Amino acid sequence: MGRQTVTDEEFAQAWLDFAANMQSDPHDPLDTSTLTMRVHTPQAPTHPRILLKQGREIVSRLLLPVNVLLAEDERDRRALAEAYERAGHHVTPPVDGWGAALPAHAAEVEHVASWRAWRVSLGRSTALTSRGVIDGVTAGFFLPESNTLVCVLPQWVGPVTEILRWHGFDVENVVDEVPNHVDPNNLTATLRSALALRLLPDTPYTSEAMYGVEEAPASPARSLTPAARGAQVPAEVIAGVEEWLAGKPLDTFLPSGGGSHLRWAHRVPLIDGNQVRTLLALTEPLPVPSEAQEAANWALQVAPEHALFLAAYRLKTTAPAWWRRLPWRKVRVDALVGPGALTAKQANATGQPALCAAVRESKIPAPDLPKGDHEANDGGRLLLAVSALARAGVLGPGKRRLKRRCLICGRNYFVGGVFLETLLAAQTDRLCSCCVYAATLVNGVSGMPALYPWTATREAASWAALRVLTDEGGGPPSRPALSRLVWRDEEDLVRQALLRIPLPKKVAEPREVPPWTTLLQDAGVLAGGWRPSRGVYSTAQDGHPCRSMLERHVDDWLHAHAIKHDVEPAYPYDADLNPTGMRADWLIDDVLVEAAGMMTKTEYADRIERKKRLAAKSGVDLIVLTEDDLGNLERVFARWLETDEEPAPLPPD
Repeated sequence: MGRQTVTDEEFAQAWLDFAANMQSDPHDPLDTSTLTMRVHTPQAPTHPRILLKQGREIVSRLLLPVNVLLAEDERDRRALAEAYERAGHHVTPPVDGWGAALPAHAAEVEHVASWRAWRVSLGRSTALTSRGVIDGVTAGFFLPESNTLVCVLPQWVGPVTEILRWHGFDVENVVDEVPNHVDPNNLTATLRSALALRLLPDTPYTSEAMYGVEEAPASPARSLTPAARGAQVPAEVIAGVEEWLAGKPLDTFLPSGGGSHLRWAHRVPLIDGNQVRTLLALTEPLPVPSEAQEAANWALQVAPEHALFLAAYRLKTTAPAWWRRLPWRKVRVDALVGPGALTAKQANATGQPALCAAVRESKIPAPDLPKGDHEANDGGRLLLAVSALARAGVLGPGKRRLKRRCLICGRNYFVGGVFLETLLAAQTDRLCSCCVYAATLVNGVSGMPALYPWTATREAASWAALRVLTDEGGGPPSRPALSRLVWRDEEDLVRQALLRIPLPKKVAEPREVPPWTTLLQDAGVLAGGWRPSRGVYSTAQDGHPCRSMLERHVDDWLHAHAIKHDVEPAYPYDADLNPTGMRADWLIDDVLVEAAGMMTKTEYADRIERKKRLAAKSGVDLIVLTEDDLGNLERVFARWLETDEEPAPLPPD
């Protein structure tokens, strides 16, 4: 049976009929007295929203600060708007007022944050799903900065305009002719690449984040580069990495929309010239600390285009007192809520509401921060630190569309798509984010373990890699110890990354992947150690007994850095907190140090907490280390490290 051809007119009319029939389906008025309200603040640049829920079901979202109401069923809009207004939340009315007639066609409107646009789909997804259809059809996009409607088909202009006016959007310009070079069978995926540059206004964000299709960094099929293939690693490791590449790992960091937009450009630690000027206009002059030039020198070595953000972030560690004095008042919100997702009240509480608004509107970037940082409070201070460094002339802006080729997989990419966590883990921008995430054991293949199963090839690669890493490290490595790449030169960088890529990740791995200690034992690198019911007992390089891989790593590090440490020191006696004579792991001078490796165990965590209370009560200094600290031991033990280096002076004002 041949494939039937449907004309644009027939396709357009079929969907209009479908949406009209859906709008006339039987409908019971919504009882708003049973609804509950809660505030939801997603990651910027998505709008914060106030939800109305009926039981566990969301029936509407009020997007702030634009106050646009998105209802699951538009026939309930008036009742929902009244419920919001009663609670003190203004709702943007229809362009023609609340007396306007209900649109004739059922539709869904959603905000697409990364496009800075609103998408209109004919039909309602819940009803469509119940009828056996997976989703509605995208009818058009509305660009509020130019009040332009980009409609997929001319027949839909009238209905879509009516729907937008019902939501409070006044359409002034219409584009309903798709350029010849756009694939008509893939309209929703290619509309933005074809039209965005013509329709979006020239703002600091769009002029840098958008680019022509011809500029996109065309990449060959991923395969090991000659430098990677010739690296001094076991053949089993090369085979394991090739198997990973053959699985075509998904890469969320690729430019999106057919190559016309830097995906998540607002969440990358790169700030261009226009954005620097915007940031300086929003902030007051601030002093820079004496550590600024050292931070700048380090950042320029890691990634010159990202140096402003990198240097500012480093000052959090090297100049903590200055960092705490930055004019940002702490707000009590979830650690994953960034400055752009704060409510108006929360933004005002920080003392920097204009800065928060600029992040929310994507006028300035707000990079994703490493685990353990507070997205809002540390993120806000980071922007203020960037402002201080830029105003003082310590460092300049970066170029977002500078191209690189990954030293491992050969993929071409823009440095404007490299994340802060990637740069800190690899200490360079010469590897693509996908390879760095695999090499630093952050996660599996974009959360899809089926794409990199635990095969015999991968197992053999892991064993071979662990033997090399054990020989070079003087003992079996812990997984957190491998979460940062430490390298001497470019050749060593490639080698260290290859040795890590086949190893099990922290999350998103197949069930067949063995526990880390089992893998070490199977690789034959636990010689001289034995496995009790919990942990791994082994002997450190200096002969000290260790009861966990975490303890072994720290002890070997202290020995390698010539820091004198005694083992098993006793805590002060206390009748309530220490009647049994608890001991710490090490004593360095008069400081007790604990390696807390099983904090997920309630009994163990309680014991550590009791030790903290005991130390505070007794006036004893105590350092508690977890696996997350292994990449920052230089900072933790900085007072015991000998150095003769003096930071370079700041340039004159």
